[in-house]
Amino acid sequence: IFVDRSNNLWVGTQLGGINLYNPNRHKFELISHLINSNFSKCKEILSIAETQNGQILFQNALEGIALFDPTERKILRWIQTGFTGNCIVPENNKDYFLVGTPEGLYRFKLAENQFEFISTKNKVKNFEGDIKSIVPIGNNQYWMAGKDGMFLYDMDKGETLNYFGIGNSNLGSENIRSLRI
Repeated sequence: IFVDRSNNLWVGTQLGGINLYNPNRHKFELISHLINSNFSKCKEILSIAETQNGQILFQNALEGIALFDPTERKILRWIQTGFTGNCIVPENNKDYFLVGTPEGLYRFKLAENQFEFISTKNKVKNFEGDIKSIVPIGNNQYWMAGKDGMFLYDMDKGETLNYFGIGNSNLGSENIRSLRI
């Protein structure tokens, strides 16, 4: 589920593609391979984000990211990633995005269609791990969580500042699926 800057509600589904809720008509519009073969990549949606110019990025289990123009109702680009992304969030108001995956963290540069692996391993957290959720907290710092607990990462310093797992906190489980502030 994602709400864009125009207050549109986007819902990603496994089989039905992307559903766009129109608050004026109280109805969903289906953007899916089920109604249009041009939307063949609109299935198994895992996460949704918005670019600075209002276009929509969606990630799916087909190891890719689509750039969708909501005004023209078409996919502008399909970017093959080679990995399944769990979540995608804009990084620091640029057209860079942080992508959480089962293998760790990537930075996606939209204009260049480039992915860069970012290691979150250091003396505070001595392993790479699954990232299911990313939440920005300001100053280019992000809480990240997944099956191995949660940690605070500073993008400017390029380091993990704090890590919480069962062994060093009162977390009931290290398998964290979602974070919200």
